[in-house]
Amino acid sequence: VAYNLFLSQTHFHHNRAFLLVLLIGVAVLPVGAAVSLDRRLGTPHILSVGRGRQLALTVLRVEIALVYLASGLSKLLDPDWWGGTVTRLRVVAGEDRLGAVPDRIVDLLLDPGFHAWAAKVVVLTELLIGAGLLWRRTRVAAVWLAIPFHLAIQATAAVQVFSWAALAALVVWVSPRSGDRALFVPRAWQARLVRALDWTGRFTVAVRNGPATLIDRDGTVRHGAAAVRGTAGRLPLTFWFGAPLAHASDRRAYPSAQPEKGSQ
Repeated sequence: VAYNLFLSQTHFHHNRAFLLVLLIGVAVLPVGAAVSLDRRLGTPHILSVGRGRQLALTVLRVEIALVYLASGLSKLLDPDWWGGTVTRLRVVAGEDRLGAVPDRIVDLLLDPGFHAWAAKVVVLTELLIGAGLLWRRTRVAAVWLAIPFHLAIQATAAVQVFSWAALAALVVWVSPRSGDRALFVPRAWQARLVRALDWTGRFTVAVRNGPATLIDRDGTVRHGAAAVRGTAGRLPLTFWFGAPLAHASDRRAYPSAQPEKGSQ
């Protein structure tokens, strides 16, 4: 990838540059301690890489956020992008793929007036994602917004592996601490399901009688449906649906006070 990138200066403004950044991050960070084949096969602890390098992770996070900001800013300053010319030309280029789409929708997608507004939504969304990732309070919302943003790019533009790489890169915003949330569920199959979906290792799961209970890393305790929503909002596969429900549930339950606290 690096060789191909340096062959042409145009690649510096290409999705291959983003892919190279991610590959460097994978090389620098000790990801092998969690997801490598030897880790799965049970490599002795003495051979493992150890805890993550916080500085390298921070640099990678900032670089990813800057990609969104730089891309959005360049589109903002480009009259063809901001005015909708680029987005409309992309639709026109792929018009032959719209055969199964109703004529009214095709007419809308080819309307310059529609693209004059749609392009602005695209540009501002990209800027919002980049800025939101840099602040802790808005980070979850930015990650949530980035998922449909990249899926839409994948569906409407030929960007090779960029969309999938960008979606995978959202994992770097997960806290690099494993098992920092305790989850108690009443059924063994529920524990197995959570462990199977917990790709980022957020939960220490145990089986015990009673309603589901989630103890967050700050000591916040959730029971029953609130625990289920909180868990769903932290599992990669259910994050996009679960995170808004968990956030809304917390706001309704604790409008002016902190959630119940407990010790793990």
